[in-house]
Amino acid sequence: MKITSFLTAALFGAHAATAAESVYLVNSVKGNEISSGIAYYKDGHSATGGSRPDDYVDVVHGSNIIWEGRTVKGTFGSGVSFTSNIFADAAGKQINACPGGKDWVLYTVDGWTVKVVYYCRPFN
Repeated sequence: MKITSFLTAALFGAHAATAAESVYLVNSVKGNEISSGIAYYKDGHSATGGSRPDDYVDVVHGSNIIWEGRTVKGTFGSGVSFTSNIFADAAGKQINACPGGKDWVLYTVDGWTVKVVYYCRPFN
């Protein structure tokens, strides 16, 4: 995993078309339980078709985090970490620099529905 990057301008609502390394900031729900986390897909592993990530870390459980306007760090089981820093005014940014559209289901697992809020392709 080559993840050590800051997510400063995120794409929202656009599906990843290729199988390049990618990171998804997600909100999840299972009945009355909710959480937010970071899902990682390595090079060659497409996030399309409901496939489960290569690694995942919860950053908060019992609520959904507000991703905008704060730094959020998650450390995967491998010890690799990812830090996001979404602009507080992300909704007011121009095309290709802001959220837009609606979330979509990335995958489901053990009764959890995992929806994308933001995604990025980390800098190499």
